[in-house]
Amino acid sequence: MTDYDVVVIGAGIAGGAVAWRLARTGLRVALLEKGSDVANGATRANSGILHSGIHEEPDSDVYRMCREGLKWYRNWADRLDFPLVNKATVILADSTESLDKISHLQQLHRSNLAPHLLAPAELGIRWPFLTDKIAGALEVVDSAQISPYEACRAIVENAIANGLEFITDCDINGVEKHGNTWQLQTSNGCIKSGIVVIAAGAGSNGLSKKFGLPLSEQKMLSGAYFMMNKAAKPITDAIFFGPPGPETKGVLMQNTVYGNLMLGPDSIDARKLEDDQFNWQRICNLWQECQKLIPELDRKDIIRTFTGERVCVGKGFQLENHLDSHGIVRLDGIKSPGLTAAPAIADKVLQMLGKYLDVNEKAGLIEKRLSPANAATNQPTGQIVCRCEQVFARQIHEAIRRGASNIESLRWQTRAGMGDCQGSFCRPTLIKTLQSELKKETGEICLKNKNSPMFTGDLK
Repeated sequence: MTDYDVVVIGAGIAGGAVAWRLARTGLRVALLEKGSDVANGATRANSGILHSGIHEEPDSDVYRMCREGLKWYRNWADRLDFPLVNKATVILADSTESLDKISHLQQLHRSNLAPHLLAPAELGIRWPFLTDKIAGALEVVDSAQISPYEACRAIVENAIANGLEFITDCDINGVEKHGNTWQLQTSNGCIKSGIVVIAAGAGSNGLSKKFGLPLSEQKMLSGAYFMMNKAAKPITDAIFFGPPGPETKGVLMQNTVYGNLMLGPDSIDARKLEDDQFNWQRICNLWQECQKLIPELDRKDIIRTFTGERVCVGKGFQLENHLDSHGIVRLDGIKSPGLTAAPAIADKVLQMLGKYLDVNEKAGLIEKRLSPANAATNQPTGQIVCRCEQVFARQIHEAIRRGASNIESLRWQTRAGMGDCQGSFCRPTLIKTLQSELKKETGEICLKNKNSPMFTGDLK
C-alpha cells in the first residue's frame, strides 16, 4: 500500500500540468494513467494551437486562463525543451453573417489584443492561395503553436525529476473512503491518498460514479483531421480558421511545428459515429470544406486522417471543488482552449488545495527537463531507422530508456513512422527493438497500450 498526499488521475495536459505544479511543493504526489504513456486522449489528437483568447469573452475566466497559459508556455518552452512557434491567427469570413461575427470579435478585443480587419484585396496579396470568395478576415498576432504530446511529456518528465511518481497502465477498479483517506484499488496495487484530482477527460463520469460524485451532463464532440506531407501546398505562415460555426471555431489550416500541413477539425456528436458510411461521408464533407477555402489542395498529399474527442460540459471549463465533502477536485469539460489554459487551470487547483495543504514551492527545484532528446541522441550518424523523418537507432533506444513501451509511444517521442509511408518500412525495426530492449515476446508488443496487441505470435 502506497501513501500520497495527492493523487492526480489522468495524464493529459490538464492532469500533467496539475501534477507538475504539485511536484514543485514538498507534497507526496502521484500521477495515475490508465494508458501506457502521457496524452493518450484529447491532448494527443489536438491541433496544438496556443490561443490568444480572441474567441473568448474578454472578461471571462477562460480568456484570463488563455492569457496566463500562453505566457507560461513561452516562459517554459526552452527550459523544458519542447518546440514552440509564434504565429498569427487569421479568422476568415465568407459571408455577411461571418463577417459580422469577426467584426464583433474585433470590437470585443480592440483594447487588449489589437486585432485588425483585413480586406479581400489585402488577403489576396499576402495569401494568394486563399479562395477569392473570402469576404474579409480578422488577424491577431499573439498566438503560437506547440506539439501537444511533446509539451505534455516534457512537463511530466520535469515533474518526475522534482519528485512526482508517474504510474502507467493503472486501472482503478474500486475506491473506498476510510476517514479522511481514499483507498484506490488499482491494477498496480492499493494506493492511499488524502486528496484526489480527477482529470480523466472522457473517463471523468465513470470515475465520478466510483467516488460518489454527481455525474455531469457531458456532450462528446468528435473532430476529424487531415495530416498532409511536408511538400503539400500551400505552406502557411499563419494559423487560418475558416468561418466560425455553432460548435467549432472554424476549420483550421496550419503548418505544424514540424512543417506538415494540417487541416480540420469538423465537429460531430460522437454518438452518431457508429455507421461506417457516415464516417466516410464526414471525411468527404470535411475535405470539401477545406477546398472551399484553399482550392489548390491535393488529396494525394494526405498521409493520415485521425479523429479526437473532446468533452463539453456547459460553457467554459468546470473546475469543481468537492474538497470539503469528498476530498476531491474534478476537472471536467476541458475542451478548446484547454491546451492553452492548462497551466492556469493547474494554478486554480493549487489555490483550492491551499486551504488543506502547504502548496508553497520547495527549494532546490530542477528547472530543466532532465531527459530531453538532446544533441547527443540527434547526431546525424549511425543507423537510420526511419528514412522519412531521419530518425536514428540511438533515438529509438533513448526513447525506450525514457519509458516508451509500444509503437505509438516510440512514434510520438521520435517521429519514427510519421512520414509519408506512415511506418511501412520502419515499423518492423521498431518492433524488433522493443522486443530486444524490453525482453518481450512478439505477441506482447502493443500498438498503443496493454489492450492493443499487434500480434498473437510468430508463424515460425
